[in-house]
Amino acid sequence: MQTHQKAGLIVLGVIIFVIAAVVFYQAGANGLFWIFVAGGVVSIALSQTTFVANWDKEAAALQDKYARTFMCHACGHRFIPVLKQP
Repeated sequence: MQTHQKAGLIVLGVIIFVIAAVVFYQAGANGLFWIFVAGGVVSIALSQTTFVANWDKEAAALQDKYARTFMCHACGHRFIPVLKQP
């Protein structure tokens, strides 16, 4: 799954969470509302920390790949070295 897809899923989850919280609040379920809010805050915090941790790894891998490439200025071809050779 790519980074922008992960970000989209997190945003969608937050939107669904807010809509559900408003529905619980409007229904007058105060105890259930606060339990839901606490669970949602914990879920969002965990997903954000996982997302940021994986994002850093992906960014480092892409930066490493870019640093090892060579582009021919005459034809524009990018040469990517093969690091694992038998």
